[in-house]
Amino acid sequence: MVQFTHLFQDEKTGERPLRMFSVSHIRPQLPPLRPRKFKQGEDADAYHKNGWWEGVILQEWNNGNYLFMFHSDNQWPKYVVFGLNQLRLHRTWFNGYWVPPVQESELAVEV
Repeated sequence: MVQFTHLFQDEKTGERPLRMFSVSHIRPQLPPLRPRKFKQGEDADAYHKNGWWEGVILQEWNNGNYLFMFHSDNQWPKYVVFGLNQLRLHRTWFNGYWVPPVQESELAVEV
């Protein structure tokens, strides 16, 4: 059983529901990450509506904020401006570890 600390909290009562999940769907928290600058096209997660949501950095603005596009079509609005403290590098859970995205320069190329 899992009880969420932020997501799915009832706005009227403040209660947080218990939900049943398979152990294979439960992940540990990411290790603490230092704030970092992002590049256009880089995969990132944005803290929005009490949760982290996957997307991509579209543009860095002069004030240090970033234009972000959510990958999910269920997010509204699709584009949001976030400050650096609301963004983190996207990581994927793979074989028991949080793995950062592979950079293009790290990809093997066959010729």
